[in-house]
Amino acid sequence: MSMSNFPVELLEIILANLYSTDLAACHLVCRKWHMTIGLKPFKNVDFDTEKSLVKFTTYIQKSHYNSSFYGSLVKKIHFNLYQISSTHTFATFVRFLIQYCKNIHTITSNSVIDNVVLQALNSLPSDLQLNRLRRIPIVGYDVYYGLCAQKFRQSITQLDLRNPDLNREAVLNHAFPKLKELSLGAMVNPLATISSILNTSTQLSYLKFELKQSPPVSRLPTKEHSSVCELEISSKVTNGFDHAELNKFLFSFINTDKLTISMFDSVDSSQPPDQIDAVRDFMYWVNALEDGRLCIKNLRPENLLTYLKYIFNTIPHEREDWKTKLVFLHPSLYADPVISYSTHTGYRERTFGIMLDNSFAKNLICSYLNRLCLPYTVHLQ
Repeated sequence: MSMSNFPVELLEIILANLYSTDLAACHLVCRKWHMTIGLKPFKNVDFDTEKSLVKFTTYIQKSHYNSSFYGSLVKKIHFNLYQISSTHTFATFVRFLIQYCKNIHTITSNSVIDNVVLQALNSLPSDLQLNRLRRIPIVGYDVYYGLCAQKFRQSITQLDLRNPDLNREAVLNHAFPKLKELSLGAMVNPLATISSILNTSTQLSYLKFELKQSPPVSRLPTKEHSSVCELEISSKVTNGFDHAELNKFLFSFINTDKLTISMFDSVDSSQPPDQIDAVRDFMYWVNALEDGRLCIKNLRPENLLTYLKYIFNTIPHEREDWKTKLVFLHPSLYADPVISYSTHTGYRERTFGIMLDNSFAKNLICSYLNRLCLPYTVHLQ
């Protein structure tokens, strides 16, 4: 069978499993392949070997079409090389590639070559303006990242600062006026840092961080931050957590419609009334969101009914007729007892998941929902 008679359906299946750099080479085989592949290999490009980088760069440079056309199609580049023969040669090809691809908005790489990619970025001609570059690799705060942050800080929209060895304060000393997504990772007290960031990055819409201790009263943000619409928080605080202060922090994000929060079981019968009320108010807030996701780890069986009451007693009236899905999570998939709860406006559905390895907990949940006369469906994971 000649290539011209090769079925298009089989061709598409084969091509779907190739890297973008190999697709670029296949692009030259014949007109049929050219039409089938289209412009896919030039949008998101992955390099897994030095050879693929050289081949792709050469292809763009020597294309019989206008090389700037193919270069302008490239939006995302990911370098996934685990070995390079020459740092200087590799950096040269990276600089050349980026000069041809002036509409790149995301550059990522593995830890093996992060510094080399940053070195290549930093040594780009000073007159080259990558106004759409939103994300660059981040490792330690060394000279390369320090200079890159200054060079591209006006356009960068994504910062991932979860590396524990990273000097976050040094990075964030640079103002990022167009920053939209920020991941901070684990910090002893991230709230003061977040507050200062929000004063300069007024377009921030996604924020992710981890609490390692109860939020202190004196360092909470004091003004409303209307730009943040998605908030993701994980907490490793196992006791003494101040829910009232957490609520004050959360309520400053008035436009948040998507919340993902993970915390340890913190309900205690000896807690003062204001803390119990704060837990209830927090549940009410989760119920009112467009997309609320809550996960409580290390759940003690004696606290299950308390959480059930908080969750189902705070459902807004307009959402009482939503579908309720009860999922019994399989113990082998979780290291510790866990309870999860989520709301999904798009499906008008709430999902309640529980992993407690005893039939008493399951019977308790079903009996409670029956007592509320709340229709539900049961799923076993």
